[in-house]
Amino acid sequence: MYIRKEGELLNRPSKERFQYQLDNVIATLRQEIIDGTYAPQSYLPSEMALSKRFQFSNKSIRKGLEVLEEAGFIRKIPRVGNQVQPLHPHTTLRFNCSRTILRDLQLEKLIDDFHQLYPRIQIETVAYYRPVSEVLSSEHSEMDLISVNNHQFQELVKQDLAETFAPLPEPEETHPLLLEPFRDGGTLRAQPLVFGPVVLCYNKAHFEECGIPEPDGSWTWDQLFHSATALSNGAGRYGFGFHAISENRWPIFLLQSGIRSEWEAPWESEALRRKLAHNMSICKNILHNRAMSPLYLSQDDKEINRLFREGKISMLLASFPQLKDFLESGLDFDVSPVPFQYDPATLFFPLAPPSTGILSIRKRHCLFCSIWRRREPRRSSRRIRSAFRAAGGCGNGPLRAVRRDRTAMRCSGKSCLRSGRITSCFFRNPFALGC
Repeated sequence: MYIRKEGELLNRPSKERFQYQLDNVIATLRQEIIDGTYAPQSYLPSEMALSKRFQFSNKSIRKGLEVLEEAGFIRKIPRVGNQVQPLHPHTTLRFNCSRTILRDLQLEKLIDDFHQLYPRIQIETVAYYRPVSEVLSSEHSEMDLISVNNHQFQELVKQDLAETFAPLPEPEETHPLLLEPFRDGGTLRAQPLVFGPVVLCYNKAHFEECGIPEPDGSWTWDQLFHSATALSNGAGRYGFGFHAISENRWPIFLLQSGIRSEWEAPWESEALRRKLAHNMSICKNILHNRAMSPLYLSQDDKEINRLFREGKISMLLASFPQLKDFLESGLDFDVSPVPFQYDPATLFFPLAPPSTGILSIRKRHCLFCSIWRRREPRRSSRRIRSAFRAAGGCGNGPLRAVRRDRTAMRCSGKSCLRSGRITSCFFRNPFALGC
């Protein structure tokens, strides 16, 4: 089908074109099965016939048939053919989730995409505003799925409510580190969706105005102190600020106090205790240093974000959802790894801080989770990542080891953010997303 010339393939479609053609094959055959063109128990045309019809290779046609088989539309019988299966009745699943999930993950677009792949399964989203325990007690009979963060899940464990949810299969493509917060007695009760790191975000115009080198991966907190003081102009603009009371900000100073071996027996490590005290004093000095930071404890990230957008703060610690807001505002900003003093490290968490999972209420919901993460992990992960990148983050792909170099490490943060390469720059050893 492709012309080979001097060792090269000509007229070979791009990945985007290939995916479009594959989706067209799947959608066409699926619709023909639904409208009765191919009756139950009958057989689809041979792979060779379908290849000629769609002008697609046999191997590619086979991939499309595998998707239809996983969705339950056909059954592959070796040496016989692909038999059309009787259609199951429509299934509706009620998914309760926070407004943050709906907004930041662009969940409605993902569900629309899911509906195109599996039209006989409908996902109905309902935003909740109350504590999860109250939602469970009041709407238990109507709910099939619910999103929670890891802190909410731990509260449910303390209240003996975690056993309400059906056990979930272990996703092979997700690192065990991300699954631990969602276990109850060793049983997985939720699956994380997406996550990203905390980074240092800065206003490029302020650095250019003051003639100060922009941050890079080698910055220490001492360097941030020096630059933040120089960026403050004494007229309402401060060099650095962050939402200090957030559980996803101040623990960074603890995390950077020692390597894993020191944390295994912290009561025996005098060096660890000394570094802990020093790093917490750094955090305190930032909050009380009027030459670089406002004496201001914000209620939430929104207040700090507003100050940064208005140019009243030159640098802040930010997560990916915040970067999405900055991109939409047209602000000229960039990002860099979080400064460190001893051990270069940062917190990472799913898109809806601090950790997002899906819990089951009824066992029938497993149809949804199993299809979402079945034998096409690359296909489904690609769809999730593309939607998440549009929201300003990176999807939950396979994890791989990455060495964090203490020397200057520079990248174009916004371009990495848009392309999905940002995590390869910002995650420290031992784990990083491989997008």
